[in-house]
Amino acid sequence: MKINNFKKIDKGALVAKLDLEFEEWGLTIRDCMILKGKNGMWVSYPSRQYEQDGQKKYFHLVVFTKEKQDQINNHVLERLKNELKPENNSTGDSFYATSAKVPFDQTSTGAPF
Repeated sequence: MKINNFKKIDKGALVAKLDLEFEEWGLTIRDCMILKGKNGMWVSYPSRQYEQDGQKKYFHLVVFTKEKQDQINNHVLERLKNELKPENNSTGDSFYATSAKVPFDQTSTGAPF
């Protein structure tokens, strides 16, 4: 997995934006966000906002199982831990093509899902 187009933002709950490239799948997920809340930080994937009963809701366009989501979160946050520190004012350009494998279970056909 590569982390591309990393941009630190630190505005409200939004910490950063990035793209995740899964080379082994031929898949890039653009406009991912790192968000922070009272329980820590996590990777959020693109979603569409809609209104239901007068309240804003979000439809997630990319969904992983909890186990895979946790693996990706842990990997991305560990990989970028120095860039995500509040006192670090760098733009994160050194992480433009950060690359490492995330362990995924493979089916008998070799497909990652």
